[in-house]
Amino acid sequence: KEIVQRHTNRYEMPFDQNNINIDSILNNVLLNNILNEIFPTNYHIINTSFVISLPNAKDQGWHTDGPHFSVNEHLPCHCLNVFVSLIDMSIELGPTELRPGSHILTRDMKKLFLPKLLTNRLSKAVSPILNKGQILMFDYRILHRGLENKSNQLRPVLVITFAKTWFKDVLNFPKRSLFDEVI
Repeated sequence: KEIVQRHTNRYEMPFDQNNINIDSILNNVLLNNILNEIFPTNYHIINTSFVISLPNAKDQGWHTDGPHFSVNEHLPCHCLNVFVSLIDMSIELGPTELRPGSHILTRDMKKLFLPKLLTNRLSKAVSPILNKGQILMFDYRILHRGLENKSNQLRPVLVITFAKTWFKDVLNFPKRSLFDEVI
């Protein structure tokens, strides 16, 4: 419904996908093959938004975008972010940084993640530098963050989030709007 501040000088703005033509992305054969592999039965889009990182936006803290549904076993991906770069990215613009494999460790931070962190055995962080139109796909549960935007320009990213049909994201955007009537 509204703009959400994710960090200092970093904002996410949801939009109705019917108002912006993203058919070329949604009809991409490679993307659809990957989505059908990850979600063999059915999936739906749960979010379409723009993330804008303004000049001087600082590094975000490491975070996941959603929960695990078991601390006892690793379950298959139930939700997937697809980031589409809207400009040619550079390290100065503050790309997204990821910890590969961390989606397995985040299901139990105390037993799985902290021992790796404390013994310096986490996988090395990666920051893909995408060209305009390229995509970055990652499991909702992976540790990631936006890096500092050291440039003097905006860094826009289109976000499309796909999920199994039973999944609803109740964490990332509030149900209530600032413009809703107060009861």
